[in-house]
Amino acid sequence: MLSLNRLRFHYEHVLRQDLLCKYNYANIFQIPQLSKMLIVAQVSSESVKQVTLAFEIVCGQKIVKTEFSQLRSSRVNKWVSLRAKTKQPTYLVRTCLRAESMYNLIDKLVTLLCFHDFAIQIQANAIQLTIKPILLRLFPEIQNHFELFENAQSVQIILVTSAQTEQETRLLWTGLYQKEVKQYV
Repeated sequence: MLSLNRLRFHYEHVLRQDLLCKYNYANIFQIPQLSKMLIVAQVSSESVKQVTLAFEIVCGQKIVKTEFSQLRSSRVNKWVSLRAKTKQPTYLVRTCLRAESMYNLIDKLVTLLCFHDFAIQIQANAIQLTIKPILLRLFPEIQNHFELFENAQSVQIILVTSAQTEQETRLLWTGLYQKEVKQYV
């Protein structure tokens, strides 16, 4: 049998029951959960290959490269439109994680969040984390190969949940985050 990731175990055995009691859901399928994780990095045309390789090492799956002008996702477009436009061609390196690979990466991220400041925004059913590329060197898989990430201009991680309200999303995030914080306090 496949063992559960520790954050997924915490969600299934503790957080899910807490949310069920707090909101009195009629159906267990109404309880909010993490649906997917979108990871997007803005890179210059010269460094696309290096950043793609670094993300493949961290995420464990193939990465999609998109030219700046070919974007279709509304979540990513909102973030990209806020970025300053450069004179050279800019690419987005992105991937979507689900299930175990998502929980494994969230586990690493939450551990990093305990010790460093990240910009976190919670909107409706999404949690957005903005990470400075210099902090990505803390991932154990790429500590010896950080030069691959040096050219990433910014990294945006969007956790999409099945929550109906911002309050449900906030409770889900704090439940996962506090599990890790309590461990180190």
